[in-house]
Amino acid sequence: MAINPDKIFAVLVAIDDYLGEASNLHGCVNDVRIVQESLESLGAQPGNIFVITSPPNAPDSTKAPTKGNVLHLIREVATKAAEKNPDSLLFLHYSGHGDQVHTKHPDVKKGTDLDEVLCTLNEDISDVEVVDLLKELVEDKGLTVLVVLDCCHSGGTDRAGAAIRCRSLLSSAPPDTESAARSVRNASIRESWFYRDRGHTLIAACQPHELAAEYRADDGKTYGAMTYHLVKAIKNLQSSKDPVTYENLQSLLDSYCRTKFSQQPLLLGDRTRIIFGKGNLASSARSLQGSITYVGEHSLVLNKGTAHGIGLNDRFWIYPPTQSLFGLLAAGANPVAEACVQKVKAFQARAIIVDDSTIPKAVPNSGPVEVGWCAQLKRSGSIPIVNLALSNLSREDLRHARDYLQEEWKKMTDSAGLPVDLRFTSAASQPSLLLMEIHEDFTPSFRDKKGAPLQNVPSLTATDEHIAQKLVYLLPHLCAYQRLVELTSASISWAPSYEFTITEYDDKDDDWENEDKTSDSKSLATWKIRFKNTGAVPLYVTILNLSPAYGVSQIFPRQNASSSAVGENQEIEPAIIDMEVPSLLQDAAKKPGFKMRDVIKAIVTTEQTNFGHYLQPDLENWKELEEPLEPETAEQGGRDAKLRVSKVEKFLVVDKEIITPT
Repeated sequence: MAINPDKIFAVLVAIDDYLGEASNLHGCVNDVRIVQESLESLGAQPGNIFVITSPPNAPDSTKAPTKGNVLHLIREVATKAAEKNPDSLLFLHYSGHGDQVHTKHPDVKKGTDLDEVLCTLNEDISDVEVVDLLKELVEDKGLTVLVVLDCCHSGGTDRAGAAIRCRSLLSSAPPDTESAARSVRNASIRESWFYRDRGHTLIAACQPHELAAEYRADDGKTYGAMTYHLVKAIKNLQSSKDPVTYENLQSLLDSYCRTKFSQQPLLLGDRTRIIFGKGNLASSARSLQGSITYVGEHSLVLNKGTAHGIGLNDRFWIYPPTQSLFGLLAAGANPVAEACVQKVKAFQARAIIVDDSTIPKAVPNSGPVEVGWCAQLKRSGSIPIVNLALSNLSREDLRHARDYLQEEWKKMTDSAGLPVDLRFTSAASQPSLLLMEIHEDFTPSFRDKKGAPLQNVPSLTATDEHIAQKLVYLLPHLCAYQRLVELTSASISWAPSYEFTITEYDDKDDDWENEDKTSDSKSLATWKIRFKNTGAVPLYVTILNLSPAYGVSQIFPRQNASSSAVGENQEIEPAIIDMEVPSLLQDAAKKPGFKMRDVIKAIVTTEQTNFGHYLQPDLENWKELEEPLEPETAEQGGRDAKLRVSKVEKFLVVDKEIITPT
């Protein structure tokens, strides 16, 4: 999930001078200049950034931005990026006019006779051509693609004295283009060909019915309003302590634009994707990461505590801020020190620097670690224990199966590290988080520390040649889930005033026009979740869903976002959730009387914090895993170091159950 600037390639296109083909603009070349500077400041290699402008006064622009030249350059750079590294990101930026014209693709257009176009010199590039090109880059070349378009397609030439990036009405445009555009572009975005989601990420200057303006900045130069504030947003998010997604970027960009312009930037694609990265937060394993907030003579303080699962003797690697980008450590980042936790509070941990022979340039106790430096969890000071027992000790074949598993487990954990402490005891006499029992048919079952069985665990056989591999994947996942199940409030005097309700939801009133239409939804039931702060002080709230397939997702705020403030007598926007059967439970759901149990866990605190490291995907059936489990894959999937039962002040946990019958 780390961002590697060496894998960023870019094609930047800007057209100010239309050579009489359309009204000229003034800030497009300036746009690509500041975008290029922004990319290079992130660490992108200058040799991987290609610029083509009109007039050609950019240092690296050697060709006129005609349709043929632009498309050829994009494909050329894409080929170079794919050959160098298939995980590369291709950044495409266009600043210039946009327009709507009679379609040249009536065979593929439905519901409109208009093409939305990018106005390059001598010939337009249509929306259909752009979509086909992006599909080629993503699907055929395997690139991650980010597209930024600072133009619009609504017609018009001027607004309040500012230049608008929509070509003047020309003979090539259809009659009454502005009226036609208005009738089409106010429709749902999904009905627009140009903005269809095809696996890439797209940031557009404005909504379909709006105009893209130019902006004179404080330096006296003209820029595209969206591009100028996009670069500003990227710069401000670059030093974030939490991972930054395109949704975070769009939110900040939107706030900048709304304060000065009547245009709202548009984001399409995977909103949870890491900015300038390949993966997204929802699907990527994420290590607990914090930062140093205080440095004393003999110790330092981290901004993570028991609310995040931190415990005594946890070890953190320390990195300078130059090795962190958008809240994530850069690829190949090297720690300069290791810290060991000595004391823990709700949202803080005090640690000391310790010697670590694995760090080439370890910093001594008096070393120059500083406030703001990044700290990433290296290993937990306490590994969860799982006891293994046999249902019938007198069975020699069961004892042989246990011995075989013990040998295979040792091989796996010697090379991959110890994800859990699996103890091969003759009886479950030692305290443990889970008990694994092998039955007479060689199938294991799992129970929690209270003896309650864990339902719907993927089936295993103790004699399976891959049993150790599967357990390295399975046990950390189950332990992480179970520790979150056991996350409870301490017996404290702090008792915030709130209302937390879950009610069944009937959405027919919201969609009465489509009431009789056949639905493709696989939802068994729909629920509405409400949280209202009825007290006199702000509360910070995170709501998690613990699924019956042992996944953890965040309902409120959006996935991986930090806890959201709910003010006095305020409530969150109701969260509407559909209950579908996870793939792990598809077979079980076919049996009579099947019911699913979801746990909805609200975590209420007095200060903002992030619980994104608690999240994990649902377990899958073994047959649905695309390739054999490797130790490192399993290790990434675990959360054993981050989910502990927390007992902290001013930290409240409220659980509610949803039982859904099929």
